[in-house]
Amino acid sequence: MVSETYTWNCNRCGECCTKTIADTGLGRYGVFLLPHERFLFPEQYVKPLYGVGIKGKSRPRPKYIYAYQNISEPCGWYEPKLRECMIYDKRPLACREFPLSEHGGGIMLHRECPQVAKLIPEGVTFKPNQLKGFTCELEALKEMVFYFFGLFVTNIPKIDLQCAWAYDLNKDTWVRWTLQELEEFLGVVDKKVKQI
Repeated sequence: MVSETYTWNCNRCGECCTKTIADTGLGRYGVFLLPHERFLFPEQYVKPLYGVGIKGKSRPRPKYIYAYQNISEPCGWYEPKLRECMIYDKRPLACREFPLSEHGGGIMLHRECPQVAKLIPEGVTFKPNQLKGFTCELEALKEMVFYFFGLFVTNIPKIDLQCAWAYDLNKDTWVRWTLQELEEFLGVVDKKVKQI
């Protein structure tokens, strides 16, 4: 445990805008989009991402789709010469919360962000009050958690939430995930981030 205070300040390197596709042991996925955010991007750059339930006998797939993904890499809204997002004020919630994310009831800090990796040395443990400057990101994170909480509370009586699907970009199709695979995916994410 260290006693230093770390102050976050995005240096606008553009890494999060140019490396938007993640390869995991369970597939390849783009930037998370809420249903209404898919309209921020041209149709050819949007694929579904997350769904639940089952429909279709010959071609099983989710009954309900609750998240989409931006598959353009780099993001089509990133302007490299200016090093900025052209829709910054309307950018997706996942972009606003980065480099934070919720995981296992805690807050995670993504170490693949070069500024985060530079700011916090590998293996350092710290308390949340040692981090400053994440006001916007924390607000976006709260909105994301609220979205998923509302989603699950609304749908628990209607569908089997144990039947989750992800749209794998490598296979260009829906892949059914068991609860164990979902936990494994979150474990993969967990290895790439630092818990706050």
